[in-house]
Amino acid sequence: MEAYHRARQLGGDEARVVMLCKENNPGEMERKLRVDIGSQHPPLEVWGRDSWRNLPQKFEDYLRGNLRWA
Repeated sequence: MEAYHRARQLGGDEARVVMLCKENNPGEMERKLRVDIGSQHPPLEVWGRDSWRNLPQKFEDYLRGNLRWA
């Protein structure tokens, strides 16, 4: 929760947050954060341990797909 709020403070309304967690299935953590934040559609993603092996590629795909980064 703290990381999300700090990102919003630094990046403003356009801030995006990607959080890494030790769990293989981070869906429950993401759901709880969305409830705590008070929005079902905040600019937030939680990636689990299963993403760590291909993290550089996953991050690049995130940038290209979600942020239209080239």
